[in-house]
Amino acid sequence: MTHRIRLASAWSSTPTDAGVRHSRRFGRPTNLDPGDRVWLVCNAVPGATRAFVNGVLVARAPAGPVAIDVTELLEPRNELTLEVASREPLGEVAVEIRANLPADS
Repeated sequence: MTHRIRLASAWSSTPTDAGVRHSRRFGRPTNLDPGDRVWLVCNAVPGATRAFVNGVLVARAPAGPVAIDVTELLEPRNELTLEVASREPLGEVAVEIRANLPADS
């Protein structure tokens, strides 16, 4: 089972020499069950991307869809930064809470 929370508004986008730096703050999801994992998911990044959570590099990814498990890095308040080597807009970005189901389910 997956619960999806869109990160639609409140993005700060800053042009860079290589593309655009997109930043946004978000809260740690509440009521997580033991074993739940929290993923940052972008349906489509328009260029090569470096993703940071709270200043920690969590992924380097080519253009296309991106999904990153950030469970262990989350604090009550967090900052997501995507440094994208393109000036095209990001696809939808969301936080997904994914239940960690046993292998025999």
